[in-house]
Amino acid sequence: MNAASKIIAAVLTVASLAGCTLEPPEIASGRVSVSEVGRPIQELSLNDPSQLNAWLKGHREGWSRSVTTYVPRINAQLQAKDGTGWGINIVDRLVVVNGAGAQFTQSFQASEIESLKAAMGIRQ
Repeated sequence: MNAASKIIAAVLTVASLAGCTLEPPEIASGRVSVSEVGRPIQELSLNDPSQLNAWLKGHREGWSRSVTTYVPRINAQLQAKDGTGWGINIVDRLVVVNGAGAQFTQSFQASEIESLKAAMGIRQ
C-alpha cells in the first residue's frame, strides 16, 4: 500500500469512528414492549410522546452507525409526525435507534437509561 492509500485509509477509519448526530423527527405515537427471556411481559401505548421527544432532542450527539442485530429487552415502535417509522431498543445500557434507513447506537449511564424508560412510560 502506498503512502497516499495509507493516508486515505486512516482518514476514512477516523471518520467512521467519529460520533454521529441523531436527527429524529418529532414522534407522534407508538407502542412499547418490555420482554424477559424473549417473551413480552408488558405492552403499552405511548400516550404522551413529548417526554420522549425531549429525551431524543437532549441526546442527539455521540451516536454511532451500526449494522449489528440486537435482541431488545425494551422495544418501542414509533410513528413520527412526518409519517416515518422509527424504533428504539434498549439492551442493558445500550440504546439502539432505527430510522431513516439506518441504525444508530450509543451507551448511556444507568440514570440516562432510567430517564429514557420513564419518557417511554415504563414505570419499574
